[in-house]
Amino acid sequence: MSKLANLFHTAASSQLNPGINTAIDRTVKPETLKPRLARSPLMLRVVATLTMLCLAESAVAKPLQPGTYWGGGSRYITIMRQGSDRMCYMGSSHPNKAVVASIFPVRENPKLYSVYGVGRIALLQQDEKTLLFGALSDRRTALMRASAYRMEGSRALTEELKQCLNARKPFYKQIVSSR
Repeated sequence: MSKLANLFHTAASSQLNPGINTAIDRTVKPETLKPRLARSPLMLRVVATLTMLCLAESAVAKPLQPGTYWGGGSRYITIMRQGSDRMCYMGSSHPNKAVVASIFPVRENPKLYSVYGVGRIALLQQDEKTLLFGALSDRRTALMRASAYRMEGSRALTEELKQCLNARKPFYKQIVSSR
């Protein structure tokens, strides 16, 4: 039985038979639930939520794509990759300030990537041309208050990005330049 069908079956069983422990008793068949399901607003919400969760789980999240992404105004993110396991981030939201840091997959959700040394900031590759940048949820499983950045191509490899890519340990450096 698929995850969604199993969750649906468990939720539906507990809704129709609240006195039965659904972890033990699984005698209710999904096909017998149809007439009562339509009359239950709670079940409709449960089914909609489970469907959204399964769709989000199978969403088009991909490994981070190297390149430069623009988030509007002076906000840019550059992702660089060296080999199969070393990734670095350069982010700027001000013309004279930037941060260069290592990027690591989040253990609780490998589709998310944490930016080393920058608190609870994470990245998610939504599609080939869109990078989401936002705060990591408390359980470290989702991105909250995310901003979309669009692919702009690539930038030259800076000295700081070279240092990050060649570092053997997690890397973090804040850059402040004067103009």
